[in-house]
Amino acid sequence: MTDSTRRLVILALACGLSAPAVAASAASRGRGIRVQGNQFVDGAGRPVVFRGVAVADPDRLARNGHWTRRTFEEVRAWGANIVRLPVHPAAWRARGDARYLALLDEGVGWARELGL
Repeated sequence: MTDSTRRLVILALACGLSAPAVAASAASRGRGIRVQGNQFVDGAGRPVVFRGVAVADPDRLARNGHWTRRTFEEVRAWGANIVRLPVHPAAWRARGDARYLALLDEGVGWARELGL
């Protein structure tokens, strides 16, 4: 997944799009998740079930010392396979585009490493 696609998926989730909408978007970008009957399936036709956790705003977590890989390890330990990273406009403006996107990129990196 390209950086721009990754950012679009993050922003789509942060804007409240549903997992099906994001899955459809990802599938259209070659990730291989598609709808078959009443299920999402991967490229091999195996059912995919989204089990998600929403974490707090990355800026808030960073300011409180909790924006770490360990947070994502806990999300994974809870049985999640997808994580929602909310984007709070006030925090985005305060931190600035480049620094906020760096937080999101870091979180996406940890999520990918852990199979989320």
